[in-house]
Amino acid sequence: MNLTEFRTLLRTYLSGQQSPPEERRLDRWYEELGEGLELSEEELTAARKRMKAVIDTRTQEEKRFWLFASTARWVSAAAVLFVLISLGLFWGMDDSVTYTNTSSKPMTVALSEGTTVEVNPGATLVYSQSFPSDRREVSLAGQAFFKVTKDPARPFRVYASGTITEVLGTSFWVRSSEEQLQVEVRTGRVQVSQQTTLQPISVLLTPNQQVVVNLRTKRWVSGLVEQPQSTLPSRFSFSGAPVKAVIDSLEKAYHIPILFAKTPMERCTFSGTLADSTFYGKLELLCKTLQWSYRIEQKTILLEGRPCRTSR
Repeated sequence: MNLTEFRTLLRTYLSGQQSPPEERRLDRWYEELGEGLELSEEELTAARKRMKAVIDTRTQEEKRFWLFASTARWVSAAAVLFVLISLGLFWGMDDSVTYTNTSSKPMTVALSEGTTVEVNPGATLVYSQSFPSDRREVSLAGQAFFKVTKDPARPFRVYASGTITEVLGTSFWVRSSEEQLQVEVRTGRVQVSQQTTLQPISVLLTPNQQVVVNLRTKRWVSGLVEQPQSTLPSRFSFSGAPVKAVIDSLEKAYHIPILFAKTPMERCTFSGTLADSTFYGKLELLCKTLQWSYRIEQKTILLEGRPCRTSR
């Protein structure tokens, strides 16, 4: 868990809206980071006072005390808090905003540098009112669609479920739950990485690609999204066109590599309109006309069939 996610859980806890999984996750984080940290009685007292000051400031209408089920857990939490305070990180919460969509429809949040986030019902987004000059970082619990303003000098990072999704300027989905994390790219390029440095994993995604992370088994699976979206307007209407030109137009619109199993297949021609609204519908119509078939191999489409002798 990174500091931004910690802030999300802390705010949720202080508002009394934490779920049992969130409470367990916070407890695990304390236990992991508290190991090996020893504080003197003076340091513990100082940490308690600073913690109470933060809580009192944050909850002026209804003051809450941060209670823990055991002394060991309190010592662990105080140790972690003391480290954060010592590094000057805990007070970064002062500029952060926590937004939870309590409505029944997606709501749009506009960030200070122009990025917009469509937050799905039940999702929580934590972000800064003003980002620093070298980075843009937010934390997400739930589902949201991001349209990131391009800024090469300030990478945009989304922290969710133990992963970091980093972009410069693009649009993409992040779907985070207790069981899995899913990142789908609509436009641009996205780097998804594991937060831990013990076994670093990193996946580069381009339009219409996704990665699904099983948070229990730690298994990462990348491939094509379920319903690829075209990034370019096109009628996909052809008359006696080389099938290679048809494939090129599909690749350009959907950014998905389409390969021939046999080179002579490129000699075929195609006449017609690929009117189906979906990418796979277009492929099925093309293959039906040419008596071909296709299969998906990770992030690539492979076409199979007999070479054409006459135009169709």
